Amino acid sequence: MTPELAEALEVLARVERDSSALAGAGRPRRLSTRGRFAVAEDVERARRPIRLPSGQWTDAASGPEIRADVVAVARVRRDHSRLRAFYVEQALTVVAHGGIASHRRRGLMRGSRIAERLAGISPGLRVPEQVERGRRLHHSWVVEATLPGRRVSVGEWEHIVPDLVHGFADLWLGSRLWARPIRHVVGGMTARRFGAIVRDVGLEHRVPGDLPRVLERLARSDHDLLVGPTHGDPVRQNVLRLDGGALGLVDWEKADERPLGQDLFRILLGATNPRRIIGDVATRLAPLQSPRAAPWHLQVAIGGLARMSSWGRHLAFWEQRGSAEVRRDRLARRLALMAELLW
Repeated sequence: MTPELAEALEVLARVERDSSALAGAGRPRRLSTRGRFAVAEDVERARRPIRLPSGQWTDAASGPEIRADVVAVARVRRDHSRLRAFYVEQALTVVAHGGIASHRRRGLMRGSRIAERLAGISPGLRVPEQVERGRRLHHSWVVEATLPGRRVSVGEWEHIVPDLVHGFADLWLGSRLWARPIRHVVGGMTARRFGAIVRDVGLEHRVPGDLPRVLERLARSDHDLLVGPTHGDPVRQNVLRLDGGALGLVDWEKADERPLGQDLFRILLGATNPRRIIGDVATRLAPLQSPRAAPWHLQVAIGGLARMSSWGRHLAFWEQRGSAEVRRDRLARRLALMAELLW
């Protein structure tokens, strides 16, 4: 058993002890482990809620008593543990954080509250019901109802993007939104600053045309952005195809009140015709537009621009893990989408 998994299981044992929602979660399980995963030996393969790695599994002969059926540990910093545990019979999922990174634990609580507000608004995009939130000095957790479905495959992603965007539109139409001037979000993004960021990640040769100057003028615009509840990470791995045909959106730990274009930008990275989808969004959200609101294609472009300041830090993180080129290609796709939306 890896040290990261052992530490995460200790955190989960404390959560199971403190959580009232997990009081009836059954007996302790005999676990097998592989890498960042642990699975109860008596859970049938067909009932496992996530896809687990193949290969040799090791009997967890020692460690705390755990009642979860499956445990998955995220790759995070050494001073912080983050895990997701599944309880099949109870149809519950637990997200737990352990350690001293209080800002991450605050984010977990904030994301759960946003998900709670959005649950039940959209029939086509389901948000997990939030069952319980808890916090102690060195660990915090959220218990939510498990959505019955499977993760969307790579081949399906492009085809479900329009449905996913329509589901987000439903959520926003049922939420409180407000306006924020563009310059208050990205007013510090000058052409020089933009150039420094793309050079830092090795993409200066991928910048099309006069994009830096166009973005600088846009950043100083007097137009407004619509701000409201956003997921923060609406990527394929967090989208489920549910029984009955609807979509489900999980992993709300990064949710916050942000410009709506940030979520749309992340989703449209997987679309072949983003302009057409944005046109559909503009029609659906027309009741929310004000005379000062920026056109939606600009709001989405600003959604990408607003996240650029973290590019260098994220690429450095992935360089340490040997994935720099893959991540650089993804950043290049973001540049290309911004350019497509502005010309």
